[in-house]
Amino acid sequence: MKKLKTLALASLIGIGSLFSISESAEASTIVNWSPWKSVTDAGIDCKVRIGTDAYTYTTGATTVDYQIQSNGKCSRLYYKAFPTSDIYQLGYFSYNTPIKSFLIDAFAPSGRLLTTMDANLYTDSARTDYAGLVSTSITIYN
Repeated sequence: MKKLKTLALASLIGIGSLFSISESAEASTIVNWSPWKSVTDAGIDCKVRIGTDAYTYTTGATTVDYQIQSNGKCSRLYYKAFPTSDIYQLGYFSYNTPIKSFLIDAFAPSGRLLTTMDANLYTDSARTDYAGLVSTSITIYN
């Protein structure tokens, strides 16, 4: 009976491990980071960067996932993130944003598109006090 309980517990742990592995495999990983940029309006030692989940997006890719990150020495920053001037997202952060997405079909025409994932940074919620720009290059084959 004790062996049966041990076997059942080991099976549950194994099944739980499979679920945690499959969840993390689906999560996006940011790999294409811009260089750190000093943003002294948000703190004397403040640095910020932006990254995407890929350098190149091939046919079949549906989103560009991105994240904006600070070195932890910044006051709250507000941002306007955009892959083109026609489409953007607004938000704010002190350390980093959650991973966010743009649908590729919403901004990329058919064919090859060389572009950047950009974020204008501001120190105020009205986004009138400009603090800088972070940018990383991406290529889309759609």
